Amino acid sequence: MTQRKFTPDLLRDSGHLHDKPTVSPHLVNCKLQANVGVRLVDPTLYRTYIGKLNFLSNTRPDISFAVQTLSQFMQQPTSSHIVALYHLIKYISGTSGQGILLKGIDNLQLRNLF
Repeated sequence: MTQRKFTPDLLRDSGHLHDKPTVSPHLVNCKLQANVGVRLVDPTLYRTYIGKLNFLSNTRPDISFAVQTLSQFMQQPTSSHIVALYHLIKYISGTSGQGILLKGIDNLQLRNLF
C-alpha cells in the first residue's frame, strides 16, 4: 500500500522535489513551542501541508509522530513550525519509496517499493 502518485505531487507542490533530503523526520535538538518564532501572516499554506501529510501518514508510519507534533500548531503556526515542516518534507523526498507492504503473514515490515 503506497501513495506513489501523491508523494511526488506533494513534493512538487511544496517546491522541494529536488532538494537535498534529510535523514530524519525531526529537526535535531529542536523542541517546538507555541509562541517561538514569527507568527505566519497567512497560515493557510501550513495547514494545507499538514492536512496532506496527515493523509500520507496513513501509509508512512515513520512520519506519524512528526506530523502529529506539527499539527498541534495549526491554529497559530510560526516561522519555526514552517522550518520544521519543510524539514519533514525534505525527509519525505529521500524516503518517497517507503510504504506498507501487506502480505498474508503477521510480520509487517517497512520497505522501499521502488
